[in-house]
Amino acid sequence: DEYITIDSDFASNHTISTIPASSFVTENMTNTLSQSEAYECISGTREPTTEVTLQGDATGFDLRGKDGIPCVYSELSLTRENDNAVKVDINWETTNNSLLGYCIYSQNEERCLNREIYFSADRGVGNIQEYLDNLVSKTDYISIILYATNTKDSPDITVRDISVSFALVENDMELLSENISDYIDIKSLFNGDRYQVILPILRGEQSYSLKENSTVWYPNLGDNSFVLENEASGIYQVIG
Repeated sequence: DEYITIDSDFASNHTISTIPASSFVTENMTNTLSQSEAYECISGTREPTTEVTLQGDATGFDLRGKDGIPCVYSELSLTRENDNAVKVDINWETTNNSLLGYCIYSQNEERCLNREIYFSADRGVGNIQEYLDNLVSKTDYISIILYATNTKDSPDITVRDISVSFALVENDMELLSENISDYIDIKSLFNGDRYQVILPILRGEQSYSLKENSTVWYPNLGDNSFVLENEASGIYQVIG
């Protein structure tokens, strides 16, 4: 099974949680949003030229407006047993270079929890698969807002499928070694020894993210070792 790794804020009681990818429970929002009322999101009003229409025999719905930013909205249901990791999947299309936007809105924090809001489509077809950078508190109430925008033409997108998946954060695991988890200042790793490095898949302020699919992470090697140093900003590598 694939595992998602989440680290807590860097502190004296540092923990890393793991979530099996199979434990995510998916809520398909396509039908719900297709039956929602469309609004013009700048003014927050119901405009006659803003509409949601089903795709007929095809899967999905159209979201369009004459101008402005048409949008649809729905609340999301969280499990209240623990904090949740959240994944968003959207398959969509456009014929006039409109942008799709989405917001996972937190009532507690009064902001979108996703960093990137708007997305373009490659040759008219877009596919979004994103984990939220931060966990959603079990005490929070969240919703999803879906937008369409276009600065040169009338905003018009077709959403083929949209789903939001949730997984409870329940399991904790140790860091790489007892010494590092106790935060000694320097840990030397020698050539010939084997170590396991776990890189978080969920991106956050305390996590590491590979920028490209082809990127390979490896330590800079000195003559016989490299060193991990611990300061207030976190553990980082220096050349040995």
